[in-house]
Amino acid sequence: MEDSYSQEAINGIKEKIAGNKFSILVVGQFKRGKSTFINALLGTELLPVAIIPLTSIITLIKYGEMRNIMVFFNDGSQKEIQQNEIAHYVTEKSNPKNEKNVRYVEVKYPSEYLRNGVEIVDTPGIASIHIHNTETTYNYLPYADAMIFLVSVEPPITQAEYNFLDDLRGYVSKIFFVQNKIDMVDENDREESLEFTKRVIQEQLPAENITIYSLSAKQALFGKLKDDNAEISHSGLGTFQDALDNFLLKEKANVLILSIIHKIENLILSETTKANIIKKTLQEPVQELENKIKSFDVLAKEIQQEGSDSTNLLRAEVNELIRKVLEPDLERLKKEKTELLLKNIDEFYSAHRDKSSRQLAKESDIYLYEQIHHIFNEWQIQEEKKIRDRLKVIYERLAGRTNAIINRLLKLSSKILDLKIESFRVDDTMTYESVFKFMIDGDVKASLEMVVETGTHLLPRFLSHRIMLKELRERFTMEVDRHCGRMRFDFAERIEKSTKDFVKRINQTVDATVNGISNALLQSHAMKQGSLEEILEFENKLKKELEIFNQVSQELNAIRNQISIQKVADKDPF
Repeated sequence: MEDSYSQEAINGIKEKIAGNKFSILVVGQFKRGKSTFINALLGTELLPVAIIPLTSIITLIKYGEMRNIMVFFNDGSQKEIQQNEIAHYVTEKSNPKNEKNVRYVEVKYPSEYLRNGVEIVDTPGIASIHIHNTETTYNYLPYADAMIFLVSVEPPITQAEYNFLDDLRGYVSKIFFVQNKIDMVDENDREESLEFTKRVIQEQLPAENITIYSLSAKQALFGKLKDDNAEISHSGLGTFQDALDNFLLKEKANVLILSIIHKIENLILSETTKANIIKKTLQEPVQELENKIKSFDVLAKEIQQEGSDSTNLLRAEVNELIRKVLEPDLERLKKEKTELLLKNIDEFYSAHRDKSSRQLAKESDIYLYEQIHHIFNEWQIQEEKKIRDRLKVIYERLAGRTNAIINRLLKLSSKILDLKIESFRVDDTMTYESVFKFMIDGDVKASLEMVVETGTHLLPRFLSHRIMLKELRERFTMEVDRHCGRMRFDFAERIEKSTKDFVKRINQTVDATVNGISNALLQSHAMKQGSLEEILEFENKLKKELEIFNQVSQELNAIRNQISIQKVADKDPF
């Protein structure tokens, strides 16, 4: 029954086992210095870096006796390139929205870290202005065996990173936390940032003993390129390298085994269920099997309609969230902040009435920008959490309804087939991405200076100031209104995307369950058309496969238990 497996999943497992392959993903928000960090770890300027956000394509770094770089395309073709060409394929600037149709870039390099099947994966930064970069990183998470989660001291961990960390749970059992760019702040600020970041991460992973490795990847790379041990030591990279070395030496094997076990068990669960269905229905007369297929088809349509009704209900709830929560919140914001700002403007004007028209114009523009920026950034953080929490409740309701629908499908299918169907894999948590981003326009600046240039500076000061005060009040009112509109559009657009992605995964879950049972019935019906000898031979094959599945499941469970016992023993030497 190997043809019914997910071939991609099987190939991935085979590759991991055959090559002792162990994938360490370097993940985090854009501009955290992931590529520089990898360069520092390997001690060479291997990956392109720059001031602007760069990486947009997955880059796999593997061991090779000689440096070699290959580009793999989605059409199956590949191309060897030189190191100075990497940026042409992996950066947003040179390959916007992946117009070159690159699947990934593979770099081979003779580093000790990459021996014994270890590969380091450079991923696009999350929460950049390029949504597809975030999606690329999310899509690669299932291939990870361990992760290095990169944050920086300034700014410390953000809401987007907090949300991303929430989504990481369940993918891997080992996450290294690294705080980069410690060279940018003094020691007091560094410690304050570290404590804040650790507290936030601990909220997401309360059962874990969190260690954060503080370092400067830029300083470490400089030290390695100059062979300056003092610079390397001062960078802080050594402490992390010691931890990584220890992990690769003592823990990597167990983590890899657990990762493979999890993937194999998913396949076994699905295949065992299908095999049991076929085994049972092969023993029935053709007419009875055809009647069951018809009954199941009717049930499947009912179930899929229930799923469609549930997703329609979800969309209605999401629209209600926008209409009854987001929009009223924005209206209150606009009313309260407009009134407050107009009052603040009068106070600002009174405090600066002795300035010249040009000075007042410049300071007013700065004041306008700072006020707008402060108001909307502060509100956005609070509203983002509020909307995300409400969405989570809505999504969890749909996940619950979907699981209830699937359980009903399995229960009724069991009656139709006269066979207890244990379960297809159903995700009770239903992970989702809901990352919001809001940027304050830069064009709120340089508005009153234009008023001055029109000639108001030639008027008596009290008249020019009066004109500018009136203009400033109008500009504040207009900017609050305009940014409320932008905020509404931005939130609604991202809510829509998050909901669309979530509904897609929900529908795939229902369809996979329906198709799994349906395909098993059709395969059984096809076998019934063969000779008695062929049916008996196939039944024997099914019996052997089920015995193998059961034996493998027991062995995998024993291995997992042994690893757990060993972990406890390692922690408690007494």
